[in-house]
Amino acid sequence: GLGFLILVGFLIVPTVYCIILLFLFLLTQDLYVIGNLDFLALALAMLMYGNSRPGIDDLLEIPFASPFVKWRKYVPLVLRIGVGVAMIYLALYEKILNPHTAAMVVEDFNLNSFIPVGVDAWVLGAGVIEFVIGLCMILGYRVRLVSMIAFMVLTASFFYFGEDVYSHITLFAVLSILFVTGKNDHAR
Repeated sequence: GLGFLILVGFLIVPTVYCIILLFLFLLTQDLYVIGNLDFLALALAMLMYGNSRPGIDDLLEIPFASPFVKWRKYVPLVLRIGVGVAMIYLALYEKILNPHTAAMVVEDFNLNSFIPVGVDAWVLGAGVIEFVIGLCMILGYRVRLVSMIAFMVLTASFFYFGEDVYSHITLFAVLSILFVTGKNDHAR
């Protein structure tokens, strides 16, 4: 329901506040939610960007009342930190500290026939790459290039693994925004 309200642009500010509160509540229930920090970053960015166009709020002239609009120039930073921390967390938690689950993916999809290395090397390599991409995002190093690479890898993994795209729609959105804006948003 909240996603639909955002999609059509209706009651954006209260909806985003509900999304943020829901995310923070879920974080208290399970720290694995850190892996979806891009979701929280995108919600904060919406409050900071401060525009309801195009959407029902704009058509009905419902004012966009957010105290965070004055920090609009920090939207790319917030998005970079959100996606960067999420990627580093998932690299460490899923691939480096708990490699058995990632190893099953490598074995189930016979990935070592694609690149002929051992299962452990695949998992470690994927973790290192995810960690480096996250670190580059946080540090603001070659953000457009790194976001394009992450977007392409994510897209390829959906086609290869047949994953549901909807669970990562915010990640696609954040990577797209960062590809366009790069490290800094110079629009005022």
